[in-house]
Amino acid sequence: MAEKKKKINLAKKLGNFKKFKEAFSKNRKKSKLFVFTAFLVVFLFIIYLLRSVFLAAFINGRPITRLEVIRKLEQNQGKQTLDTLVTEKLILQEAGKSRVVIRDEQIQTEIEKIKTLVESQGTNLDQALALQGQTMENLKSNVRIQKIIEEILKEKLNVSDEEISNYFEGNKNLYGKDAKLEDFKEEIGDQLKQERLAAEFRKWIEDLKKKSKIIYFVHY
Repeated sequence: MAEKKKKINLAKKLGNFKKFKEAFSKNRKKSKLFVFTAFLVVFLFIIYLLRSVFLAAFINGRPITRLEVIRKLEQNQGKQTLDTLVTEKLILQEAGKSRVVIRDEQIQTEIEKIKTLVESQGTNLDQALALQGQTMENLKSNVRIQKIIEEILKEKLNVSDEEISNYFEGNKNLYGKDAKLEDFKEEIGDQLKQERLAAEFRKWIEDLKKKSKIIYFVHY
C-alpha cells in the first residue's frame, strides 16, 4: 500500500513538473514573441524617422531612392562637383601650409557688401540665395575660400595707376563723354584686380594640381 502511494505521489510530481515545464515553455515563447514584436515596432519607427535618408520621393506609391538621385546627379554634374571639392581641399591645405587665417569679421564684411549690392537690385540676400539653391552657410564658405585665394595670391594682384588710366582711356565709351577718371578709379581698380585674380588663380590651381598627389577612384 505504501509502495502504491509512493508511485502515485511520484506520478503527481512528474505531472506537475510536466505542466510547469509546458507553462514555462509557453511563457518563454510569448516572451520571445513580445521582444520580437517590440524590436520590429522600434525598427519600423526608426526607418520612418530616417525615411528621408533612404527615400527621396514617392510617385503613385512607387519610391524614388536617394541612391537614384545621387546617381543621376553624378551622371550630370559628377565631374564638375568632384573637381570643385578637390579644388577646395587643395586651397584649404595650402591655407594651412601658408598659415592663412580668415577671420569671421572679414567674411561678414564681404557679406555686407554682397547684401548691399543685391538690395540695390531690388531684392534681398535670402531671396537671391534661395533662387540659386544656396544657403547663408554656403555663401560664408565660398567667401572664406575667396578670401584665402586673395591672401595667397595678393602679391600678384597689385594694379597700378597706369593700368587703371589705360583701361579708362580705352573704354571711355562705357563711362560717358564727360566722365572723369577719378570718379571711376576705385571701380576700375577692383575690376582689374578681379580679372587678374581669376587669371592668376587658374594658373596657380593648375600648377598645384600637377604637384599634388591626387588619386581618383571614380571617373566621370
